Parts: sequence; structure tokens; C-alpha cells
Amino acid sequence: MQLAKKITLLFAILSAVIISLLSGFVWYFSNEFAFEDFYKRLEARVNIAAQIKLVKDENNDAYAKMRAQYLERLPSEKEYVIKADTNTHPNIKTDDALPKSFFDKISEGKTARYRKENHFYAGKVTLTSMAKVISLSLRPMILLVLEN
Repeated sequence: MQLAKKITLLFAILSAVIISLLSGFVWYFSNEFAFEDFYKRLEARVNIAAQIKLVKDENNDAYAKMRAQYLERLPSEKEYVIKADTNTHPNIKTDDALPKSFFDKISEGKTARYRKENHFYAGKVTLTSMAKVISLSLRPMILLVLEN
């Protein structure tokens, strides 16, 4: 094989490997960004739902109007307000069984996230003057109220 053909073949293989690696990195980081952005949007939905459902405020109508106007409803999205005992694992009827570790992390005051296939769950503790609240957002959305 001539030297020119060897150099051309080597350049083509090296270029293909570099382009493949670069494409893989771009895909991975854009995929991670998309999931992170989606979780932040779920957490925003939880905050708005908790504000509307739990806080008696003259701005609730404005929040509800803003939510209806600017937040697109997710497929199968539902809201629940459930009174539960703070010492037990809440019994929630969802498509997926939510793990105890998910609720344990929320009880510690941290933001918890869980994903099973195409269902995304996010939850955090919200304190109001009336109750200690665990707000969960998922597809479908759940809002849990834990009263003292």
C-alpha cells in the first residue's frame, strides 16, 4: 500500500473516532441537562400547587390563572391532597410503588427525586403555619399533606 493511501486511511479513521467521541459527549451532557431541567420544572409545579392548595392568600387566584395559562398540563397529570401519619410510609396509589428511601430523604428535609421508566417523581418538605407538608410532584402529580 502506498504511503499516501496509508495516511489517508489513518486520517479518515482518526477523524471518525474523534467525531464519534465528540457526538457522544454532546448527547450525554444534553441528555443530563434535559432531565435536570425537567426535574426543576416538576419542583416549580409542586411549589405552585402547594401555594394554591395550602396557603389561604388573596393571590391564589392569580397563581391558579398563571398556572392554567402558562403551564401545560402533563399527560395523566393529577393532584391529590392526602393526610398521612408522619411516622409511616404513606400509602399512595400510583402506577409505580414509591420506595421508602424516597420518603426518608424528603423527611430529612432534602429534595428527593425518583424515576421509573417514563415516570418522574420529585418531592420536598414545605412548612406552613397549619401543617408540615411533604409536596410531591410527579407524572401524575401527587401532593401529600402531613399534619402534626
